[in-house]
Amino acid sequence: MINYVWTKLLLFEFSKCFLKFHMIDKTYNNADSFAIAFDEEWAKIKCDDKSKKIKKVIEALNEHPFVINNAEMAEKIAIFRINLLGKF
Repeated sequence: MINYVWTKLLLFEFSKCFLKFHMIDKTYNNADSFAIAFDEEWAKIKCDDKSKKIKKVIEALNEHPFVINNAEMAEKIAIFRINLLGKF
């Protein structure tokens, strides 16, 4: 089961890198596009509080189509990514 989870995570990260290469300066109304933008913005913002940093990143991405149309889901995805990938 753990190998399956890691395989899915690695495939997701690979697809994210592939999409990032092909989606330069493009945003789409989907979770993948949001995840790419979120990770880039996360690296730029300095904050010692995880919840505040997530809010700041989402505020910075307030013009992203996925945030505009799915603000609640965007926050859930952000929290999931931070906890799953251990970014904090």
